[in-house]
Amino acid sequence: RGLGDVYKRQVEDSGIGIDEKDLKNIFNSFEQSDQDESKYGGTGLGLAICSNLIKMMNGEIEVESKKGVGSTFRFRLHDIAVSSLGEQITVQKLDLSNISFEKATILVVDDIEENRKLVQASLKSFDFKIIMAENGQIALDRLKNVKIDLILMDLRMPVLDGYKAATIIKNDDKLKNIPLIALTASVMGKDLEKVGKFGFDGYLRKPVIIDDLIEEISQYLKYTFLDNIAEERLSNVCVLDKSKIDEILLILNTTLKTKWIEVKDKGDFLLLESFVKELDELADNKIEVLSNYVEQLKNNIDSFDIERVDYLMNSYEKIIEEIIKIRRKIEDE
Repeated sequence: RGLGDVYKRQVEDSGIGIDEKDLKNIFNSFEQSDQDESKYGGTGLGLAICSNLIKMMNGEIEVESKKGVGSTFRFRLHDIAVSSLGEQITVQKLDLSNISFEKATILVVDDIEENRKLVQASLKSFDFKIIMAENGQIALDRLKNVKIDLILMDLRMPVLDGYKAATIIKNDDKLKNIPLIALTASVMGKDLEKVGKFGFDGYLRKPVIIDDLIEEISQYLKYTFLDNIAEERLSNVCVLDKSKIDEILLILNTTLKTKWIEVKDKGDFLLLESFVKELDELADNKIEVLSNYVEQLKNNIDSFDIERVDYLMNSYEKIIEEIIKIRRKIEDE
C-alpha cells in the first residue's frame, strides 16, 4: 500500500458486550465496563494501550457494542506504509550448518527435567559438554568442582532461585566472568529489570528455540566458520583505528547516553526510533557489535516487541563495555 492510503481493520467478539454508558470511557486507563472482575479479571489497561499505540501511528479507534451480544472494534491508520502479507521482518542469523564451536562446558540449570533435556538436545550437534543442575544450590556445587564456560539458568526454581544464584556467582571473583544467560518463560516489567540488575549477561525465552539459543551463546563462546563465505564477509568490515573508536565511545558516553537515559523507560516508540536513528548514524557498520545492536533494536521496534526492546535498551551500557574491550585489544596488538 502507498503512504497516502488508509489502512482499516475491525475485530468482532460475541462476549458480554459493553453497556452504552461505558463506551465513552472504555479506552481510558484502568477503566472496565460494569462486570464481575473476579470472574473476568483484567486491569483495564489493554484497550488504553491499544488506543495509545494507534494514536502514535496517526490513527483512531472506535467501538460499537450491545450488552449481552458482543462488540466490534474498528481502527484506521492514515498515511502509513503497510507491508504486504508476504513481507516479513528478517533478522540475520548465524548459518548453523556453517559454524563449529570450540570445546566448551555448559551448565544448564532448570528444575524441570524436560527443559534441561530440550537444551541438551538442541546443542547435541556441537562439541559441548553439558552439565545439569536442578536448582541454584546444586549449580553452585557444580561450579566448585567443574570449570564452566557458560551458564544457562532458569529464574524461578525451588531451594535457590536464579536471581539469588546469579547474585552469588557475580559476587565471586572466580566465577563472575562466566557468561550467565537467563532462561525464562516471560520477561516483563520488573522481571526484565531484574535480569540486568542481578548480573545476567543475556536472556532466552522458553521454550528455547535452537536458532535463538545458538545466536545467543555465539556471543560468548568461540567458534569458527566451516567455509570462507562468512570470513570473507567479515574481512570486508571497516577496521577502525584507536582514535576513531575513542570518538565513537565519547559520543556514546555523552550526548547519546543522555538521550538514552531520557527515553529508555518511557515506552514511547517515536522517541526510541529517534534515538536509534542517531545510534545507527554513529554505528554505520564501523564496529560490528554496535551495528548488530542497532539492527536488533530496529527490527524489534518494527515488530513492536516491547519486551525485547526494553531488554536491549537496558543493555546499552554493556555494549559500551564491549567496545571498550575491543579498544583495549587493538591497543594490546
